[in-house]
This record gives sequence, structure tokens and C-alpha cells, in this order.
Amino acid sequence: MSKAIREIAKVVPAFAPRILVDVGANVGRSTRELVEAAGAEATVFAFEPVTKSFQQLQDAVTELGGGVVAEQACLGSIDGNVLMTARGTANGNRIVAEGEVRGNTEVVPMLRGDAYFRARGVEMIDLWKSSTNGWDLDVLVGMIDYLASQRIRAIQVVTALAPGETRACPFEKMTAFLEPFGYGVLGFVSPVRTDEAGNPRASIALVDAIYIAE
Repeated sequence: MSKAIREIAKVVPAFAPRILVDVGANVGRSTRELVEAAGAEATVFAFEPVTKSFQQLQDAVTELGGGVVAEQACLGSIDGNVLMTARGTANGNRIVAEGEVRGNTEVVPMLRGDAYFRARGVEMIDLWKSSTNGWDLDVLVGMIDYLASQRIRAIQVVTALAPGETRACPFEKMTAFLEPFGYGVLGFVSPVRTDEAGNPRASIALVDAIYIAE
């Protein structure tokens, strides 16, 4: 069961998501959780740009049956192509600049989200889940038309609490972006207590913040 859906339902008992989005779906584990939580009548749009991860996502979608639209692309504020690390199916694959890293990289398509969903006739998104290793704010900038009209009911996004943390957008910055559109913090799930090297720490480095349209 999706932790975010469970937390939202505690505050909004009638919350029954029918259109869900999973940005940075990786191999499909989170997509599966959303499908199982929302039920057979729901539709989940799952985005994963890295080829090896997307291949496993497709396998997961096949097992789940209908109800999932899988796209091999990342979302952002523009349409175009970007460079990503492509280290197998690692959760840490991320967008990088040319020459920034050594090793396997892959050029992947980027889609502006609000244009993508408008073209498919999606009027309302019930739950938006985003985990893109530091790119989540740009992803939401690409959904500005939907945010401005509160056509996203709830947002689950990885944020950074630790000073200097580079794996996610700082919580304060994310909140400052969403508040003018009428989104408030409902709660938090999935705290991470490791640093960027994987070493344990007592305080929370990353956490999924849940925002709700007021």
C-alpha cells in the first residue's frame, strides 16, 4: 500500500485517486504500490528514462495488466533531450551536464509535463509522485498550468532536510514554490537516515513530503 495514499486518507477519508503519476518510476516498485493502493479502475502514468530500468518497468506493467501507461522519458520544464547517468537500474541515476561524470551515460528525452497531459485529455491528477534525484522542482515547474489551477490534488515529492544535501530539492525551497499555488504540507513519509555515501546518520537527510491542495 502506498504510504502517501494511506496518510492522505487519514486526513481526507474520501480520497480515492483515479489518475496517478509516478515520475522516476525506476523498475516499477513504486508503480506497483500505486496500482495496488488505487485499484483496478485507476490509471497510473509511469515515467522512467533509463533504458535498463524502463525495460524492467515494462515487465512489471505487463504483470500488473491494464491501467498503467509507461513512458520512456523524464519530465521537466522543457521539451528536449538531456544526459543521464545510466548505471544499470540504480535508483541514483540522475541528469548531468556533459563531461560532469565518467562512466555510462545515456541521452534521454525530456517532456514538459503540462503539455503532455493536456495532449492526452487529462483534466485532473489525483496524486503526483516524484523522485528524480534533485530534479523534482524542475519537473513541477513543467506542471505550472496544472498547479496554478490546482488540477493536482496531492503531491508526494522527495525533499532534503539536511544542510548541503544534493540528492533532492531542499524542503524549504519546495514549500516556497508550492505555497503560492495553495498547497500546504499534509505530512511526511519514507525518511532516509543515510548520507550521500550511504553512511548511517541519526538525523533525517531526505523525506517524502506530501502536499495537499487547500
